[in-house]
Amino acid sequence: MAKYENEDMPAMHSIFHGQVASVQKYGVFVSLPGFKRHGLVHVSQMSSARIEDPAEMLAKGEKVYCKVISVEAEGSKIGLSMKLVNQTTGKDLDPNNVTQSLDERKRKQFFAGQKPPIELGAVYDTKCRSCGGHGHLAMDCFVDKGGKQYDLVPDLEDMVPSEPEAPPPDTPTPTEGSTHKKKKKKEKKMKKEKKRKKKHCSSSSESSGSEKERRREIREKRKRHHSNSSDSSQERHRKHKKSSHKHRS
Repeated sequence: MAKYENEDMPAMHSIFHGQVASVQKYGVFVSLPGFKRHGLVHVSQMSSARIEDPAEMLAKGEKVYCKVISVEAEGSKIGLSMKLVNQTTGKDLDPNNVTQSLDERKRKQFFAGQKPPIELGAVYDTKCRSCGGHGHLAMDCFVDKGGKQYDLVPDLEDMVPSEPEAPPPDTPTPTEGSTHKKKKKKEKKMKKEKKRKKKHCSSSSESSGSEKERRREIREKRKRHHSNSSDSSQERHRKHKKSSHKHRS
């Protein structure tokens, strides 16, 4: 089994001029000359620049220079890198494997979750020389030499907000002001309506009074005319009587 692994697996950090066997979303598989197994060039190892789609950079059948960066147990997976090799000359760009070790360390920290979390509100693990307190330096100490201690001024957000001042009783609120205006408008409207009705009544009474006066004048004229006509008829009768008496005599 060991003989098969030594013969079938490439040596670590060796460089090959292989051919792209297939293109996937996560990288490309490269066939290495003299070996049956294909090595994987992950998308992060294709170039120093960020690659979104491997198909935009490589196609099946293209020749590329690769460097062996990992060989897992029993030769199940072979990891290759293109960014560590000059693709024109095939020269090793990381002969001391410094870049490879840094990438490997970042990858292990990412998957193992060993990245130290960012903590806020950390306290100094030190002792003050001025007051003997813990958690601050002497330059940040607020304790006076005489033993007097000064408190920090609280933030505005921590202070209790004062109650809003109530408006004076004479000052109407916005709702009261609007109600007062409506009442005034209504009173003015009612006054105008009363004046209009009063004027209409006075005009109607005047017209009725003038009509009565006109009728009274007509009646008086008729009476005078009747009296005049009766007087004239009596005068004619008297004259006629006199004339008849003279004629007889």
